[in-house]
Amino acid sequence: PTLPAKEELARIARCKDALEVLGLSAGATPEEIRTAYRTRMLTYHPDRMGGDPDAVQVSQFINAAYDQLTLVDAAPAGSAARSVAPSKAATDFA
Repeated sequence: PTLPAKEELARIARCKDALEVLGLSAGATPEEIRTAYRTRMLTYHPDRMGGDPDAVQVSQFINAAYDQLTLVDAAPAGSAARSVAPSKAATDFA
């Protein structure tokens, strides 16, 4: 089931790493990462959510997680390289 953007944003804020943001577990393959990214972006893209500000933040987190997982090429699961560090704009909830 798809969460409203505000609830998804709260879920993402509790995530500890990029895999968790995308709803994946350690050992996910590049194809699984890509599929999870595309699925979440199709669901929470701001254009599909009527420009909802929460959806904008959700998409920023999803993009940051995907970037970390694809740019870190084969970083071991659980390594510091896989933790999410989105931009300030993505974490500014106020």
